[in-house]
Amino acid sequence: MAQVLVIDDDPLFAALVKIRLTAAGHEVMYNEGPFGALTAARHGAYELILIDVQMPGIEGPQLVDCFRSRGNPGLRIVLMSSLPEQQVIGLAAKSGADAAFCKTTGLEKLAGIVQSVLDN
Repeated sequence: MAQVLVIDDDPLFAALVKIRLTAAGHEVMYNEGPFGALTAARHGAYELILIDVQMPGIEGPQLVDCFRSRGNPGLRIVLMSSLPEQQVIGLAAKSGADAAFCKTTGLEKLAGIVQSVLDN
């Protein structure tokens, strides 16, 4: 079981992620949008953070950079978006995220990506 933080400005999607990952045995918390995310992460012992690409104010890749600059080498990050899958993969690689998830591929795939990232 891992502690997971979901950062997304879509509370409905975040609720669905929480249901799916909780069913897989993870403890999931939610931060609505990018603001306050660094504080939320600092107050929790998160092993994995799921970050939406397109959010108001600060986009996901910028937030990945903020987390990476904090020097937590054990922290895993998955960048997610409803953009085309190859675009999300490219953004994840460029930003230094550990993996990418295209929201249109379904939550079953997300559960597999989460487990894969945590196992590596």
